[in-house]
Amino acid sequence: MHFKQTLSLRPDLSLDFTVKGQVRLTVQGLVWDLAPASALHVKILRLIQSQCASPESLKELAINFNGVEGLRLVLTLMDQLTARGLLAHQFYFNGALAFTVCPLSRPLQIHSISADNKYQLSRFVILRIEEKCMVAESPLASGVFKIADARCWDLLYSWRKPASADDLTRSHPNLTPDYISDCGSVLVSLNLLVEKENDALDLWEWQDLQFHSVTRGVYPHKPLGSLPRFPERDPLPALRASLGFPVIPLPDPQKSSGNATWEQVLEMRRSCTSFNVKPVALATISKLLYSAAKIKEQGKNGKLELLKKPLPSPGGLHSLEIYLLAARCGDLVPALYRYQAKNHQLELICDWNKNLESLLRESAFAMQLKESVPPALLLLASRFGRVQWKYQSIAYSLILKEAGVLLGALHLTATALDLSSCILGAGNSPLFNAATGLDPYAESTVAEIAIGYS
Repeated sequence: MHFKQTLSLRPDLSLDFTVKGQVRLTVQGLVWDLAPASALHVKILRLIQSQCASPESLKELAINFNGVEGLRLVLTLMDQLTARGLLAHQFYFNGALAFTVCPLSRPLQIHSISADNKYQLSRFVILRIEEKCMVAESPLASGVFKIADARCWDLLYSWRKPASADDLTRSHPNLTPDYISDCGSVLVSLNLLVEKENDALDLWEWQDLQFHSVTRGVYPHKPLGSLPRFPERDPLPALRASLGFPVIPLPDPQKSSGNATWEQVLEMRRSCTSFNVKPVALATISKLLYSAAKIKEQGKNGKLELLKKPLPSPGGLHSLEIYLLAARCGDLVPALYRYQAKNHQLELICDWNKNLESLLRESAFAMQLKESVPPALLLLASRFGRVQWKYQSIAYSLILKEAGVLLGALHLTATALDLSSCILGAGNSPLFNAATGLDPYAESTVAEIAIGYS
């Protein structure tokens, strides 16, 4: 390597050396106590913190300090820091920072590339801005690549199509062959630059793989779990405030009940592929909503309000609101309503309009209905902030899991009530937000289910 390399720690990581024989590392609310911590541990961490140590100098220091045992200690420490996403490698060329690599899960090992082999950026690479620099990352990569030198960006752009280091040396006379080769070697070692993509990846869309990786622990540098990002802010209340629109009390849900056993319901369950014109009675809608979404208890954990309903929800947050798009529902005027579980009533959100008509038509298209539309559509909308306040990295994943649980319950309850239903594979959130006027990043639909008779 012709680049000079130094090590550093994450800028938001704090080190506490006050307790003898222990070092406390804290980042974004996560605490790691390194214990027992020897004098060599402390010396190594202070050197890395000062950003004036290279991997080679640390190994040399460790050997001089305690021979082979010292070398083992420093290698273990670097592995531990890397596994937690706490270590960064800076690469300098002619005294100027070219790029920074933050390895994930495993130590950075650089393998030289062949000058005549052709490489190309993986189609899963994502470029974004972070802390005033461009960042290249991928769910397949073993590290994050932060660009400090515009010449690195030029190389990344050139590798949008297959090219060898020799090709780029000819097309970039302002860059030395060493610069191109070393930069390419790091990118290949990180799996951002590839000769050929794994065949098994052909069926993956980049957004699906990114979502899967972020929510399944591939990125150790991103906090994951119940870790409030903004604890100084107040979380959203458990119950969404009424918009002040007219409300329609629903019939007593206890007066209508199905007689099928649980096993019979599971056996009878079908996804409906056609609906007739028969309207859904308001009493049936009442029982359906009450069975799946009634509030059993309200509570509080600190300043976080919690709910207990028939179905599980991440942290007892229950961020999902149920909206009824009623086209043919008993005496209900065709419109969009929101179910208020606390008082078991419907709140009129907006009168029938072209956006609601489009939502209904698109639901029919999603179910491949050619001539009919369902009498009603239940739209599940999440108040995202309820979950995002508490959880990091997995908030949207948790919202979708909760939506899946609620969809299944509505589907099976509909079956028990002799209703036909069909869970939609996709929906149109912009149409919902256009109809309601709600901020799409504060509350929007994440799932839909059609109900009616066939």
